[in-house]
Amino acid sequence: MPSRLQDTVARNTAFLLIAQVLVKLLAFVAVVVLANQLDVETFGLFNFVLAFASLFVPLADLGIDTFLVRELAAHPERHAMLAGSAIRLKLLSGFFTLGLILAGYALVPKEGVSVGLMSLAALLVVLRSAPGTISAFFRARQLMGPDSLIQVGAKIFEFLAITIALLSHASLWGLFGWLFVGSLVQLCVALWMAHRNGYLTGMTVDRDTVRLLVRGGVPFAATGISAMVYFHVDAVLLAYLVGEAETGLYRAATNIMFAASGFSAAVVLALFPMVAEQHERNRDETVRLAANAVTYSLLLALPMAVGGATLAGPLIKSLYRSTYAGAEPVLMVLLWWLPISFVTNIFGYVLGAIGRQSTVLRVTVANAIFNIVLNLVLIPVVGALGAAITTVATEVLGFFLLRGTVARHFGGIIDPSRVARIALASAPLVLLTFLGDILHVALLIALGMLLYAVTAFAVRAITPHEVRYLLNLVRRTRPTATST
Repeated sequence: MPSRLQDTVARNTAFLLIAQVLVKLLAFVAVVVLANQLDVETFGLFNFVLAFASLFVPLADLGIDTFLVRELAAHPERHAMLAGSAIRLKLLSGFFTLGLILAGYALVPKEGVSVGLMSLAALLVVLRSAPGTISAFFRARQLMGPDSLIQVGAKIFEFLAITIALLSHASLWGLFGWLFVGSLVQLCVALWMAHRNGYLTGMTVDRDTVRLLVRGGVPFAATGISAMVYFHVDAVLLAYLVGEAETGLYRAATNIMFAASGFSAAVVLALFPMVAEQHERNRDETVRLAANAVTYSLLLALPMAVGGATLAGPLIKSLYRSTYAGAEPVLMVLLWWLPISFVTNIFGYVLGAIGRQSTVLRVTVANAIFNIVLNLVLIPVVGALGAAITTVATEVLGFFLLRGTVARHFGGIIDPSRVARIALASAPLVLLTFLGDILHVALLIALGMLLYAVTAFAVRAITPHEVRYLLNLVRRTRPTATST
């Protein structure tokens, strides 16, 4: 029978997965609607502005939120001091980040984007980072319900803001303005939830705690900066080097890729506080948790990569206007980022949870440098396809750089025989390519899921016992804080 810790992580993962499905679905639909209502160039320009401002988001966070989860999970008795100091730091870092975004844009302005528009985007991305601290309070106690509501709420308000902007035929200024209003409302809701649960009462600020948060958060922030670079710099470089249209095509493809990544986020959010709390006292169990997380992640990610790449053409054709047809080869490449990133996300989070964030930092810095250099080489030659190749290659590099450290601390958490069976179960999905011109894409996806389920059971990529266990977790009551 699965252990109590594994049961808790799996329940939290199941609960978070539901939230992530809603979050990704809302974000996915919002981007599809925007892409189809705007021309490719305007859609690309919108994403350039947002991506440029987002490059600086980790500075608004300073790594505090992730470090706060670890500290609160290990030392819940220090909540008042940690929470008060964290909120004070986030306010200061937010103002600093606003100035830095505008200073950065002043150095490399782009035709068609005013300083005023970039200022509004800067306010938006900084405001969006604020609820992360509130989520940290809930996540540290493994109260995934309120945390999930905060995440889902953010996307609901974003979707409503986009809908209002499009219905009112707003300009880019109006679009960013409505998004700002939606984020402001969402922050107010998050603060109300925290106050209702008693997390904003009795808070104090202490210099030693502030220094602790800065010292502990900086490695996470540096990692976040590097990660943000190779998640957003491609859209920025595409706009500067080959034009907004290529940025629009690339964003249309990445929208599908990120929509499929919700399970990975659910796994690491559930795994991080548990590993942080239990690694020293129950190492064998945390190793087993990490190994199972890798296996179940690949069970979802590998067939999504194979099936998605096979159906890239029908997917793009069914979701976007004909002007986005150039996104098909981009999507075919990008989807292979999924299985690699699912594993490297777990690597990074479990190492961070046991205090090895410096290792993750070195890897992400190397990844960021590699990503920028390769983008500069490939984007001028093949545009958005070059950015897609760079994204996948960067994730492969990160995997190999992290694998050795993970093996030293957790052993072999990747089961080669299980991976081989998952790959074998995914292989028949390539047959869907012969039906692409016959069946609707929704039927192709349903057929692919059925085909994968049958072959996965046939080659024992997953067992009936595991399916029953996972289904039982979904039926149970929502997860609460773990007690001992």
